[in-house]
Amino acid sequence: MQLISPFVGRIYDWYKKQAGATWDEAARAGANDPGVQSVTQIYNHYKRFGIATEVMGASFRNVGQITALAGCDLLTIAPELLAQLAASDAPLQQALDADAAREMDLPAVNYDEAGFRYALNEDCDGDGEAGGGHPGVCGGCGEAGEADSGGLSFSIGGLRLASGVQAPAVFV
Repeated sequence: MQLISPFVGRIYDWYKKQAGATWDEAARAGANDPGVQSVTQIYNHYKRFGIATEVMGASFRNVGQITALAGCDLLTIAPELLAQLAASDAPLQQALDADAAREMDLPAVNYDEAGFRYALNEDCDGDGEAGGGHPGVCGGCGEAGEADSGGLSFSIGGLRLASGVQAPAVFV
């Protein structure tokens, strides 16, 4: 079993910073949060294709991000956000469902190293917030890491991803 831990808050922070004054907090809350959307897409892809990897959402900025990912394999939640959840009387609805994901019509994602690097460079958040900023506007992103499961691991949008047999690369 492998683990991927997308940093919801870091993805959110990057998009909010890029939007600047045009950021609409209410419109980008809950399921519309870019970090939540990223984790949802990763979760659905992994479950749809039977990839033996647990998805653990992390680095939450607010309770709305957490509740929008109810049903995810694992979540790491700060004590203050746990306290807010415990104090709430609002019902919690399951948002992610492995059985439903297995039935989704999603395209398979397969990359060799060159294709992975190209797709990483096309993603404007590739190695952004977590990697210390962009070397260019959107190009030149991504750095190879150490060998992992017969492939290479990379950072993209605050996520640590591996291209290999156990945890193939996923771009969302």
